[in-house]
Amino acid sequence: MNKYKLSIISILSVMMIITMIGCDSTIQYPNEDASEIQKINPVQSAHSGSVVYVDANTSGTEDGSQSNPYNEIQEGIDHAGSGETVTFLSDFTLSSQVTISSSLTLDGNGHTIHTSFTETGNGNNAGIGVIGASDVTVSNLTINGSGGTDLHGINVYESTGVLVSDVFLKDNARTGLVVNGSEVIAHNISTAGHSWHGMNVGQGGGVTDPAILTVTGTSSHAEGSVPDIFVDDISQDVTVNDPNEQYISDVIDFRGGEAEVYTHYKSLSKDDCKDGGYADYGFKNQGQCIQFVNTGKR
Repeated sequence: MNKYKLSIISILSVMMIITMIGCDSTIQYPNEDASEIQKINPVQSAHSGSVVYVDANTSGTEDGSQSNPYNEIQEGIDHAGSGETVTFLSDFTLSSQVTISSSLTLDGNGHTIHTSFTETGNGNNAGIGVIGASDVTVSNLTINGSGGTDLHGINVYESTGVLVSDVFLKDNARTGLVVNGSEVIAHNISTAGHSWHGMNVGQGGGVTDPAILTVTGTSSHAEGSVPDIFVDDISQDVTVNDPNEQYISDVIDFRGGEAEVYTHYKSLSKDDCKDGGYADYGFKNQGQCIQFVNTGKR
């Protein structure tokens, strides 16, 4: 083969290589560190798409990650995607209601919310408001309302699929847990020191959706003279489910209608059973009432 033919072959080979490169515009990063590629084309949120962290003690950069959490609960909620979890890394003191209106989990992680504000209306009347939401969990949390004025602990309004689990509601000026036109499961709920009730169940003004409270696990109440659970109008579409039979109920006259009071067996004393008092709690005799006090079984 002469030199002329070799030159033609070489030129054709180069042209074929150029053509092949031109057909694939994708830039390859062979053996490139993944973190370096991420710097070139970042596509993920800082909180990794499952947990958003909040910490009242943080300052500076905030992106919801564990190392750079948001410093307000509402910030974390507003940045959380559907089905994500907002996890506390500290206690919080609130100057206004925290509102949940989308599907998420609020994990107190064993911490406490202290309220320090005054009720100004239905949108600002509780430590936590679950408003028009579905599939919400509030768990592992204490809400201390001793610093607030005219507040509930948690107010659930026109929401479904709400779980309140391992939560302690204490010293709120009104009610610990309000269930208005909503479906709520209260699991291992504890309440103490409220002025109105431990829990209140009703449709609420202008609400047509049923109010359904189901109490599971082991409840604890230290409410003194106010009801552990109160249904203020039994003519409404209201249901209290007590599968573990922890409560006894009694219908009373209230505001021209009839209300229902639920008392946890540990809130009842033997003295309440005496002198015909057993009948006030729906027992047939004093012995049946005392058995309930001792064992929690009817």
